[in-house]
Amino acid sequence: MLAVRPPANPPRSPPLPGPAQANPTSLHDLFVRIGGGAHLGKATVSVQVNSNNVIGDHLWLWRADHGDQVGWTVNTAANGLVVNGVQGRERRHEP
Repeated sequence: MLAVRPPANPPRSPPLPGPAQANPTSLHDLFVRIGGGAHLGKATVSVQVNSNNVIGDHLWLWRADHGDQVGWTVNTAANGLVVNGVQGRERRHEP
């Protein structure tokens, strides 16, 4: 659904030199929902980051679990987030 920088060959891209490290890409308040409501939906990857120097903050990546057109085999998603290149990471989930 969303890719930050095209996939590299090989898949792990090297860090971008100089100014890119001082001026990273920022993803803030990103909401991705697969299926639900009036729309059926399926995704292989919801968000894919193919770069170092990316800040992700407040990312909500989920499959619909209530509403119409929702089911375990209806609105499938293989991966919510794929990161191919990272220097440090932290994740947190709160109910």
